[in-house]
Amino acid sequence: MSNKPITEYQNKDDAMHPYPDDNYYEWWYLDAQFDNGYSCVITFHYRLVFAETHIPGIQLHIYAPDGKNVVTFKPFDVKDCSASTDHCDVKMGGNFVRQEKDGTYKVSVHTKRAGADLTFKNILPGWKPEGSGILLDKGGAIQGWCVPIPRGEVKGTLYIGETPIKVKCNRGYHDHNWGNSNMHDYFSGWYWGRLYDEKYTLIYGWVYPMNPKDPMSAKLYLAREKKVLLTTENFTLKEAKLETDPELQRQYAKDLTLTSKDKDVEFNCQMITKSVVEKVNMSAAAKWPTYYWRFLADYKAEIKAGGRTEKVKGETIHEYMLFK
Repeated sequence: MSNKPITEYQNKDDAMHPYPDDNYYEWWYLDAQFDNGYSCVITFHYRLVFAETHIPGIQLHIYAPDGKNVVTFKPFDVKDCSASTDHCDVKMGGNFVRQEKDGTYKVSVHTKRAGADLTFKNILPGWKPEGSGILLDKGGAIQGWCVPIPRGEVKGTLYIGETPIKVKCNRGYHDHNWGNSNMHDYFSGWYWGRLYDEKYTLIYGWVYPMNPKDPMSAKLYLAREKKVLLTTENFTLKEAKLETDPELQRQYAKDLTLTSKDKDVEFNCQMITKSVVEKVNMSAAAKWPTYYWRFLADYKAEIKAGGRTEKVKGETIHEYMLFK
């Protein structure tokens, strides 16, 4: 089993990875589940991969505890955008996400309908899967992914309209994707998600190749409190209770089970979907099939590590992207 050291991650991995190709894309993603029941998702699309023309834009989702959600997208002209090739420092108009000298991240996003001013501070060290961060390298076609903040403390202010909402939590996350080729040319879709248990942090990506003869791309990260237990490609994801979405007319699994066994760590987790939080058909903008779901699920997991066995349970959110 692969259990490569996460110390290979460097701040430069979260910098811009520029390519001259028209198919070049790149985004910086952040989210947080706050103690007061609010949550948010922020994405800086330096080049938006899910549109036929990869335009720059910022996406902001704010989920309120009463079930009312705010979803906004703000496009930008390329000339109003910049990013560092040394570390994370991305600007779009007056909006930005940047890593400060002390390692913390500052994020400021404002649209007509909503906004966020947040600080992210790492609890766990950054992760570059398999020491390279490369999901695919095929004939010069690159797809990359790294996780600068697997779990972080977050504090600051959300804005819905003109109303400020103070927020804080220890359930923040940040990852970064880039590539010089369209994802749908190589991937047919993926399941991706995390568990933020009181003790345990789990991150997983299960990426299906467009060509069924190509290998699966699977990445998993497991930590207990501030200690990383396992980073591996060797785990299984089993789908169960397949259901056809009545609107999107595509199938997804209502139950997922993740299983991994290392000489020192055994992990088993089942996620049972309770509801579809969000679903989008992006095919019109992309001009190729693109479907997205975000699920709210109950999880129960058993972890054997360091000579002890623990069982945990709770609630989590995960996603499914489909390109066919």
